[in-house]
Amino acid sequence: MEKNVKDMYWQNEYEKEENKIKNFWTKIIIIVIIIVIIIVLILLFG
Repeated sequence: MEKNVKDMYWQNEYEKEENKIKNFWTKIIIIVIIIVIIIVLILLFG
């Protein structure tokens, strides 16, 4: 039983870290897309 609780705890911690990394990359991708759109708008209308 003790081992199970520990495994679940570590599984939970690992998933939290994984989500942080996913959120980090999602933010970077969104920022890159916004920058690309801005550059395209400047090129079209600048």
